[in-house]
Amino acid sequence: FHLLFGTYISGHFTNMPAYYFARISHRCVWFGKQCLFLFFYALWYALLFLGGSFWGCCMTSSEKPDQETWRCFFILLAVCVSLLMLTTLVVNLGIILGKTGVGFLGCWIGIFVLEIIAKGTLHNRWLSFVNPMSYSRVLVLKSVEVQAKILYLYSLTVVVAVGGALLLKNYDISLREVE
Repeated sequence: FHLLFGTYISGHFTNMPAYYFARISHRCVWFGKQCLFLFFYALWYALLFLGGSFWGCCMTSSEKPDQETWRCFFILLAVCVSLLMLTTLVVNLGIILGKTGVGFLGCWIGIFVLEIIAKGTLHNRWLSFVNPMSYSRVLVLKSVEVQAKILYLYSLTVVVAVGGALLLKNYDISLREVE
């Protein structure tokens, strides 16, 4: 998904950004719309990926999906969409503020470090909750904890999106012209 949409927003900042953004009066609104489109792309991607896996499991199993199976599917869908959205926003913002390598490499190193931290904090409930990459236990948590974790992930994504919009509001596009 990062390879497909890692430059979805940042691509506008690399190809004639002064010309493109001279015609956009409110960059925050534009960024919000781009984030919304990115959310729907992440939703479709996750639906295709998880839905295909779910369908394959249903076709090879003799049992029909029960309520717990559907619950797991929707939990995984919510977590997958939020993580795709969050990490792809980080990649795009990294590319805008740095270069392409900075965006991708910075995000992937961050994911790797957070995964290592998640493996070491499996028994610490608070650190497992705050770390966006500690989602391996999400299916065994209580319903309220799962809802809180998913709400936290989406809230973190909204914070990154709002922070990105505010950052781009006064971003000097002429800095990108030198590349």
